[in-house]
Parts: sequence; structure tokens; C-alpha cells
Amino acid sequence: MNRIRHNIVYFAADAQYKSRREMMAARQDHNLMLRLAMVGVYKALRGSVIESLGRSVGGEFLGMGGEQIVYRTTKGQVKKVLRNSVSLDADQVEMMVERNQQLTDSAARHMNPQWVETAFKTIKMPALIGGYAAVATQPEIMPTIRFRDGTAIVDYDGDEEFTEELGKFVAGVSDLKASTGMYPDLIGPNNVVLARSSGAARIQVLDTLPVPPERLSELSGDGRRTHGDIHAEIMAKMQDRYDNLIQSTGSRVLALS
Repeated sequence: MNRIRHNIVYFAADAQYKSRREMMAARQDHNLMLRLAMVGVYKALRGSVIESLGRSVGGEFLGMGGEQIVYRTTKGQVKKVLRNSVSLDADQVEMMVERNQQLTDSAARHMNPQWVETAFKTIKMPALIGGYAAVATQPEIMPTIRFRDGTAIVDYDGDEEFTEELGKFVAGVSDLKASTGMYPDLIGPNNVVLARSSGAARIQVLDTLPVPPERLSELSGDGRRTHGDIHAEIMAKMQDRYDNLIQSTGSRVLALS
């Protein structure tokens, strides 16, 4: 039963930001009448699902991505409900929470303070939804710039303060990859931002999880390169960009190996 509820909630959340046409196209393996019925149900349920999740986490709906439903609290935090965890059994969610916390803590050790502090926990869903879910809590960051992906960081025309941050970011990512085999997600949209903390510019990773080695070894959408290949290419360009900025300013703000 929890698996059925999980699927209903997952796709009802999908209906919050996808059009009927997009949802119909994703179900080409079903006949037309069944597709119409399924999409109609998901569209009808989306409001109650979003509100019920909000009551459970204690926040106001802020937005949604492919993997998370995001809420803002009155305590200067955001709570990100992992869509693939909603309505699962308690033991399944607990395993997910433990694994995710290990991954995010590992990233934070190598990329602090640019990796945003993230705490995972298990919460019980309301009766309407049932089961449990994994929630990641982070401080709310108000970015001045949202980078669409890692290449946007390379293309950004920043000042000397940005150059210093870029050097720290390159060093942190390189350390993370060398020590754990992981990268922050530099492919997904808006995972990395430029924000101000105590008046100083800082590159920060808003994503809750780094990309593990098993995911990096998978082929990307182009069918030629792995996700790891793409990340390595982005980081090589980022290193070149940093080196060029250093040469242009005439002062090295961070020694990189």
C-alpha cells in the first residue's frame, strides 16, 4: 500500500510544475483513456498533497525541482522533502537518511564553508499520505546569482573577491574528488549560487547531496560521456578560468596544487 501511495504522491507533486502535455508524453506506453485518467487524478491531487506535506514539515511551499519539494520555515530555514522517499516504510526512509547524512557530511568536510550545512531526518506523513519521508534542513540562502550549471561559473565575469572564492571552490571540489571519488552536482540547474555572508561574497552549494562514484560512472544523456567525464571537463575549465583570472589580476590568492 505504501508503494501505491508513494507513486500517487510522487506524480501528484510532478503535476505541480509539469504541464498536462508533458505528463501525457511521459506515459506513451499507456492507452489514451488511461493516460487522461492518470494525469487528471494527479492534477486534482497536487494542491492537497503540497499542503499536507507543508503541514508535516512546518513550512510554506517555496518551490520544486525534479528531486525535492522545498518549503520555507519562519526560522530562516528551508526544508527539502525528498520526493523519492515520500510514503515509504520507516526502515526504508531511515536507511536513506543515514546514507544521505554520511554523504553530505563527507562533502562538508572537504568543502566547508561552501557546502551548505545540511541535516537529514525522518518524518511521519499525515494520514492523507501515509508512511514516512526523508527531509533535509538547511539555512535559507539568499543568492545574488544562481548559476544555471557549472559552466556558468566558468563564464561568470567576477571581481577579485570572486576570484578568491573560485580558487577555494576549485580546491574544495578537487579535494572532495581525490578523497571520496565524489563531485558536487555541477550539471543540474541552480545547485551552485553566489551569495553574501557577513558582507563577503561566497560560492555556495545548495544541493543536499554530492554525486557518488556509481552515479558518475553512468552514461550521460548524450550517450557518449559519463557524468564523471562531464564533471571532470567542467572542473578543468574552472581551473583554467581561475588561473587566467590570477594572471590578469597579478596576485595569487590561493595556492592550488
